[in-house]
Amino acid sequence: MLIKKKFLYKIYFNNFLLYKNIKKKIELKNKIDWFYEPIKFNPKPFSINKNKIILVYGAIKKSKAIKELLNIYKNKKFEKNNYKVFVVGKQYKDIINYLSGSYCRNLIKQKKLYIKNKFISTHEEKIYFKNSFLVWTAYENIFMNSSGVYFTALKYYKPVISNKIGYLSYLTKKFKLGELVNIHNTSSIIKSFKKFENETYYKKKIRSIYNFKYHYKLHSFYNKIYLIKKYA
Repeated sequence: MLIKKKFLYKIYFNNFLLYKNIKKKIELKNKIDWFYEPIKFNPKPFSINKNKIILVYGAIKKSKAIKELLNIYKNKKFEKNNYKVFVVGKQYKDIINYLSGSYCRNLIKQKKLYIKNKFISTHEEKIYFKNSFLVWTAYENIFMNSSGVYFTALKYYKPVISNKIGYLSYLTKKFKLGELVNIHNTSSIIKSFKKFENETYYKKKIRSIYNFKYHYKLHSFYNKIYLIKKYA
C-alpha cells in the first residue's frame, strides 16, 4: 500500500467523515489527517442585505439541484414572495438547456432569476456574496464531498441551505451554519427560507458561523501545512 511507503509523510482528506471512516480500517493511523477547505474569513460580517437573494455559485451544473430550487416559484403560496435566485458561474453542458429554457426565461422577465454564465473574479465574488441573503449548497444526493462554495459562504458569514444527507449536512447540523432541506420537497425548501425571515434567527446563524471560525482555524489547511513544515 502507498500509505506504508517511508517517503510518504501523510495523506490528507478534506472530508472529516471520510477520514474518520478510513481511520477505523487502517493500522498506520498517524499517517492520515484531514483539513477544512482553504479560506480566509472576512474580517467581519457584512450588514444584513434586505434583498432576499439566494446565491447559487461556482461551477453551475445539474448536481447543484438548481431545477429543484427554482421549482419554488411554481408554488402559489410563494409567488408573491420577494426572493430572487442568482445563478452565477460557468455553466456545464448538463444545465445549459434548462437555464435557457422557457421557464427560466420567464423567471428572468419577472426579475425572479438572474444568470451570469462566466468565470467570476475574486472581486466579483465578494460583491455577489456581499449582496446575497443565503447561499444554496443543497446539492443532489450523489454529492457527498466537501465544497469550496460552502466554505466561501462561511468566509463571508452567509448562512447556507444544504441537503439533508452528506458531509455538508453533517457540518450544517453540527455547527448550526444554516438549514437542511429535502431538495425533492418544495415545501421543505420554502419552509427553510421562511425561518430566515426572522431577523433574530438569521443573526443567530451568523453568530454560529462566527463561532465556527475558531474551530475552523484548528483544522484549517493553512494550519496543517504549517505543522508539516514545523515537524517534517
